[in-house]
Amino acid sequence: MRRGRTLSPELTYGQLDRQSSRAHLIPGLVRAAEPGFLLFVLGLGVIVAAAGGHGLRGAVTSLLPGGGSLPDLLAIAAVSALLANLVNNLPPGWAC
Repeated sequence: MRRGRTLSPELTYGQLDRQSSRAHLIPGLVRAAEPGFLLFVLGLGVIVAAAGGHGLRGAVTSLLPGGGSLPDLLAIAAVSALLANLVNNLPPGWAC
């Protein structure tokens, strides 16, 4: 007998191995997906959607170029990097 298992009449060893590996596969996939991180990303999506609905969309579209050419995309990346750096380096008293 393989690995100390008894073989039931309706299962072959290959089917038994597939069933036992599936039983270990699902919890491993759930752990690999990191549900806490997925909830965090979902929360960020909700916050961005709410901010866009309350005026952020208009401010961003007036600030950034709207094209898809390489210079437009480089300008979007430069403005995004500048704003991220600005927000990241705010003095502690200015943060709300």
